[in-house]
Amino acid sequence: MIGIDVPLSVLLSLTVASLACYAALELAGSVRGAGTRRAGWATWVRLPSRRLAIALLLGGTVTGAWHLGWPMLRALPGRIGLDARWLVTAAAVACPLALAGMLLLGRRARRLTRALQQARLQLQYLGTHDMLTGLPNRQQLAEQIAIRLASRIGQAIEARTGAGHAATLFVLGLDNFRAINDSLGHAVGDDVLKACAQRLREMAHEGDVVARLGGDQFGVLMHSRPGRLEAAAIATALRQVLGRYALVHDVRVRVSASVGIALCPSDGRDAESLLLAADAAMQYAKRAGRNTHRFFEVGMHADAARTLTLQRDLQRALDEGHLSLVFQPKYRIAGRALAGAEALIRWNHPELGNVPPPEFIPIAERSGQIIQVGEWVIREVCRWIRDWDSEALPPVQISINLSAAQFEVPDLAGRVDTIVRAAGVRPQRLMFEITESVAMQNAERAAETIRAFHAHGFELAIDDFGTGYSSLAYLQRFKVRQIKVDRYFTQELDEHETEGKALLSAIVTLSHALQMEVVAEGVETGSQLDTLTSVGCDEVQGFLLSRPLSVAAFRQHLRERHGAAHAAGATDVGRMQGRAAAAAPAPQPS
Repeated sequence: MIGIDVPLSVLLSLTVASLACYAALELAGSVRGAGTRRAGWATWVRLPSRRLAIALLLGGTVTGAWHLGWPMLRALPGRIGLDARWLVTAAAVACPLALAGMLLLGRRARRLTRALQQARLQLQYLGTHDMLTGLPNRQQLAEQIAIRLASRIGQAIEARTGAGHAATLFVLGLDNFRAINDSLGHAVGDDVLKACAQRLREMAHEGDVVARLGGDQFGVLMHSRPGRLEAAAIATALRQVLGRYALVHDVRVRVSASVGIALCPSDGRDAESLLLAADAAMQYAKRAGRNTHRFFEVGMHADAARTLTLQRDLQRALDEGHLSLVFQPKYRIAGRALAGAEALIRWNHPELGNVPPPEFIPIAERSGQIIQVGEWVIREVCRWIRDWDSEALPPVQISINLSAAQFEVPDLAGRVDTIVRAAGVRPQRLMFEITESVAMQNAERAAETIRAFHAHGFELAIDDFGTGYSSLAYLQRFKVRQIKVDRYFTQELDEHETEGKALLSAIVTLSHALQMEVVAEGVETGSQLDTLTSVGCDEVQGFLLSRPLSVAAFRQHLRERHGAAHAAGATDVGRMQGRAAAAAPAPQPS
């Protein structure tokens, strides 16, 4: 070995060291891999032997480097004029430093590797879970559905052996959730979603998958395979669990849910079609009145597609002016003087044509867009009132309908008052109508809301009276200005005149005793009008007297009535003019 040339010694030392380090790193990687995986008992037993092999290889590296490098150490000092002891000292210092540096770099590399692994796991979690609730998302639910289908009915479908249904999927949509966001804020809305998610988790059994599909929708994939009767009972239980009151940010909030149910393979043979079927059934449940459940049926997809189209385009209708108002006049029975009008909304869709209010109003209520639509109606009515006042037309009171979703908005009266006063219109020029069923849904809260409206100077009316279940005690507490008798009672006058007249007479007597006026809706025949006059009804509204009028037609009607009233010296409008005396055009707000 002493006679080996120096360059060859260096080459051999480098070769031996490189090979030994490579082998050591291979074994070290194997040790780390076995330690980070969930290895079995046999793998753990082999770890000490691997460590020993690493130690032997490192020892061989040092030994080989020393013996092969010794000739170089003896030859170099003489050639380059350095003391061998200095070289040995320098090597003794440099090797530990190099080793320490390698250890530090190795530790940082391991930390970086762990950080990358955690980031990868986090990204994988984000891709399959909802961050707000921690539930699996739609993608993860679809994967679970696919797994269930593959394990339970894949072969049965191919062989068409009739293996029954292999999966039951429930899609739940919260009713009027957008109204919560709009009225109470997104922080409250987020906490409501968290509370709903937790309740569904608590109700789920082992093997069930609870997921958030997005927005206010959740999905539940049952591990068991219940029949239709049991599935209906489960849907009812799910609605009841979500329908409990929750205290969120010191506010008692209650939501209801509509549930769609889809069975595989009858309603869909893959994950996506099953999800679409359950969603279509859920939308159908919402259109059926909300807070109910429906099984998927053929034909629901087309209905659901139209509903989604209208829901999507309703916002565009608000922005681009596709909505408009018509006004149906109300008349005093004595003298047929114009008493006011009811504002009714219309939607002329650019592709679908005229969309009837009974179709799009429930859609707006379910989506929460009714809040925006309702405020648009109030602003639009105020705009036309100021326009009529600018022409010195006689002041009339305009009635505006409030939906159930609007009536749930906190401080509704304050919000309405802000809009009306910003428009420069006095509150006495408006009357707000709520249906009897809405008023009695939460009578205590309804009474508080009505008092708040009165405090701001607005008048209210109970619409569709006689179709609900009003308590006389609450009717007295409401202290509304008018009772609007449902058109059913008016139409009954032609078919069952004696009974219908008796019912109307009782309603009129009761209302007058409570100092409320009675308005009869749906008057279409002269005999109906005569009977309403005989029982003492105060005002009437219906096609017999006037159909809903466009803005231009109603303006002309105001002009004609105003001229006729002046010509006849009509005193029948005295009450309305007295009530609206303070309603002369208000000064323009600064």
